[in-house]
Amino acid sequence: MEKKTIFNLLTLVALLFAIAGLYFISNSIAGNSSWALPLGLACVILGGVVNTVRGKVGKEIQDAEKKKIIYIHGKGGSAAEAKHYEQLFPEYDVIGFDYKSETPWDAEVEFSKFFKEFGPNRHVEVIANSIGAFFSLNSLNDYAIKKAYFISPIVNMEKLISDMMIWAGVNEDELKEKGTIETDFGETLSFEYLTWVREHPYTWNIPTSILYGSKDNLQSIDTIKEFASAIHADLTVMDNGEHWFHTEEQMKFLDDWLVGDGPFFVQKCSN
Repeated sequence: MEKKTIFNLLTLVALLFAIAGLYFISNSIAGNSSWALPLGLACVILGGVVNTVRGKVGKEIQDAEKKKIIYIHGKGGSAAEAKHYEQLFPEYDVIGFDYKSETPWDAEVEFSKFFKEFGPNRHVEVIANSIGAFFSLNSLNDYAIKKAYFISPIVNMEKLISDMMIWAGVNEDELKEKGTIETDFGETLSFEYLTWVREHPYTWNIPTSILYGSKDNLQSIDTIKEFASAIHADLTVMDNGEHWFHTEEQMKFLDDWLVGDGPFFVQKCSN
């Protein structure tokens, strides 16, 4: 039974208890019956219990119908970061997605399971950071997401892996032979990961705005512009911004960008 139906039934039952309570108490006052008062008080108490349950169901319905923003953190981040965005979107229910996946094939399963809970008729928007954006690109295109905000998104993982191979002095034949290689800069190169990315190009048709830092060391401005053009996204570039937006100045820029309160140069990218 749907919650709205339950809510309506509880409203009816509470009303019936109220009417019955009024009837019995009136009879008690009129002296028509010695047992009318206990019955009237019982109806009032039961009506109060029903109203309490009704209120909880009503709150659940209200929360379910409220607009949602799902925050998807980057590597090393956490769902707790969603707290920061609550003040920016007071009219939304901001939810941090505490995903555990470390590969896009695992993310496809985990993200799909999580977002199915919201259904096609809910108003859902996404704020995704770094590799969280990459996992979203590979997992969420078929879901009814109204808007996506990407912060320093990884949009070309094949190029990033290739760049990291150059930084580590590793060629593709060596990676294929060893399977995985640990690097001095804390990343693990994986031939399985590289192969999967090549064999699974993504499609993205969700309206998107992108925030990028000019000093991002993981994705070049050309890579971001090419991606933004392909999906017709708005692109905002923060001069001297980094891949990780974390300083006071960077976070203020990010906040102003999200709420549209700033003298930004927004590049409209299209083919």
